[in-house]
Amino acid sequence: METNVGLSTALSLEHYDTVRLNIALVLTATHCCLDEWATGVKSSVTFAASDYKPIYVRYMDTLAGFEAHTQHKSLSVKLRQRLHDNGRVMLDLPTAAFDAALEEEDSNSATESESDE
Repeated sequence: METNVGLSTALSLEHYDTVRLNIALVLTATHCCLDEWATGVKSSVTFAASDYKPIYVRYMDTLAGFEAHTQHKSLSVKLRQRLHDNGRVMLDLPTAAFDAALEEEDSNSATESESDE
């Protein structure tokens, strides 16, 4: 059984470095989704390490190149830190915020149902 691309590598690095790994993983998963629709009709594509590891490595190389090219302004470091910080904020949301969003959605759904009648 194959594992997700890069997961074991990501777990062994500092949290800060995992942001770059996660960006590459999201880009690779998006690439897989685009492959599913390449013909204009959705087909089944397996997100397997054997197929997508080279693509993942290419995204990692591109991100490393971006970091090297913008190193003098620490742009990549600042972007990754901001993504990390924003992600942490989202993880720390109290459940009350989710409850309020669900109530709002229920309210909107009820209003739409009434207007359809």
